Amino acid sequence: MTDPLPSGPRLAGRRGGRPAETTDRRSPDMSTTNLIKATRSGPITLDLTLVAGLIQVVVADGTYAQIELSTDEDSGLAADAVNKPVIAHRGDCLSIDASIRGGVVQGAVYGNVQVNNFGGVRIGGVNYGGIQVGGGSVVSQNSSPITARALLPIGSSLIADATSAPIQVRGPLNRAKVRTTNGRIELDIVRDLDVETISGSIAVVELAGDGRAETVSGSITVERGGPYRLIAETVSGNITAPNPIRLDGRTVSGRVRNY
Repeated sequence: MTDPLPSGPRLAGRRGGRPAETTDRRSPDMSTTNLIKATRSGPITLDLTLVAGLIQVVVADGTYAQIELSTDEDSGLAADAVNKPVIAHRGDCLSIDASIRGGVVQGAVYGNVQVNNFGGVRIGGVNYGGIQVGGGSVVSQNSSPITARALLPIGSSLIADATSAPIQVRGPLNRAKVRTTNGRIELDIVRDLDVETISGSIAVVELAGDGRAETVSGSITVERGGPYRLIAETVSGNITAPNPIRLDGRTVSGRVRNY
């Protein structure tokens, strides 16, 4: 797997203070970033919500979790979501909701509806310059995608919910509960696996406990694992997992291999 943080922030721990601290930054290239630092030391459960963009996570030796949100906009809906996410800290769970409210995201896919980079809408492969409903036009402000990069201490878990975003994780997770409508899910080592995407493949390096993986359009691949049960289902795509994983796989168009 590629390094999920090729150009990520300089992440350093911090002690004391409120449950989570945010630092807003507007860079010279007119982008917006916000560094969120958990002040509770040790492993956490990161509960992250995005509409569209990219989620990248590294799990490594460290004391404090840190999450950087960024967007290409210096103002507008995406910049507002980056600067003012909804943050809650309950026990060892840090919840961050950076959803864009009141707009649509350029390049995002919402089921069978895609918003292009020119403000138009593509439905079922057909481009429309605008949408009219009940005699009135529907107008929505375009927004840029948001990228979330996280550095988590070993022993952490990830809960992620996105509409249109690939999700990439490097390093071991205690638990991964991941949902995205459109986007590939890449995980490293997972003890408790529960992942789902509608349009995108699922790739896991090592299954270290029982798991479930489901996609409508895409393959499901596990490279290695112990004698754990994997329930895997796809409509269009192959399912592959090696022994001694106990694979319960179902696909309509594709092959199931438990070699």
